[in-house]
Amino acid sequence: MSSTRLTPRQRRAIQCLLESRSVEAGCAAAKISRSTYYVWTEQASFKAELDRQRAELIAQGFAVLAQTTAKAIETLAGLLDAGDNRLKRLAARDVLATYLKHKELDELTYRVEAVEARLNQQQGNHANGYDPELERLSLEELEQRLAVLKRMRPE
Repeated sequence: MSSTRLTPRQRRAIQCLLESRSVEAGCAAAKISRSTYYVWTEQASFKAELDRQRAELIAQGFAVLAQTTAKAIETLAGLLDAGDNRLKRLAARDVLATYLKHKELDELTYRVEAVEARLNQQQGNHANGYDPELERLSLEELEQRLAVLKRMRPE
């Protein structure tokens, strides 16, 4: 959505809101009241532009993170060879924690896919294994279903 349907004051408010740590600070920087902000967020054009610019900032942030990941890994790996044993231990802990978190995420992804496939087989839904009902479940509800299946699984 183009910001051409916004007033200059609204465009400035979006900029201030995106640069601020809170809605209150953004409103103060833009010299608008919080009630004005909430009225504007009910307007489709303002909300769409605010959401678009916020998503763009988030995408830019993730791009920077992605570009620096290799450097961060190299830095941690290099610290494993440091002369300071305390530093080695801290680096090793970070490397292991990151690896275990990644492994856990992979396992959860596999399990969620297995739960979806099993539920689809039981319900006879969609030959391709896709069940739109599962998309509506929260992460907590999916984790609860996984826990039930885990308890049912033979050791």
